[in-house]
Amino acid sequence: MGFRELINALRKEGDEKIRAIWHEAETEAERIRADAADKIAEMIQQHSRMQALSVKEQTYAILLDSEKRARIIRLQSERELSMRLYQLAVDLIHVLRDERYSDVFDRLVQELPVYKWAIVRVGPKDVEMAIKYFSDSEIIPDSSITGGLEAIAESGKIKVVNTFEKRLERCWPEMLPELIHDVRCMID
Repeated sequence: MGFRELINALRKEGDEKIRAIWHEAETEAERIRADAADKIAEMIQQHSRMQALSVKEQTYAILLDSEKRARIIRLQSERELSMRLYQLAVDLIHVLRDERYSDVFDRLVQELPVYKWAIVRVGPKDVEMAIKYFSDSEIIPDSSITGGLEAIAESGKIKVVNTFEKRLERCWPEMLPELIHDVRCMID
């Protein structure tokens, strides 16, 4: 083998080694690219999951806050409605003073325990009726009483308030839920 042949053989061998190294480098580069693509895809999926979870958490927090605010607004509205309905009821108590009112007054007097009443407060329109029932008592007209009476014993320790206003006040907690239900039905 001559010098030229040796150089050609070495070149050929060198070219083959370069091709092998290049092929190996290309294969390794392809594997690295594939690994990188897999990692990128995995990161994208992980980021998407994290983003979806974050969106879900934020959505839940926003909905929870909205429900809380709506509940507060509803409670405030119901409270305002309750106050308005109560005031309306107080304003309309006078309609209970119809042609049957003397019977109603009689029943309210009958509800009182048998006792010597020193002072009896009634509405100005009821003074004459009160005198019939409580001839030995001091009858005091009270413009804040629409109907019924307030009786106070001599010692002042016993007091019975049997007025329309007080009866409304006592039964209001039972009436209110039904009234609010009726209002809701009218709205829906």
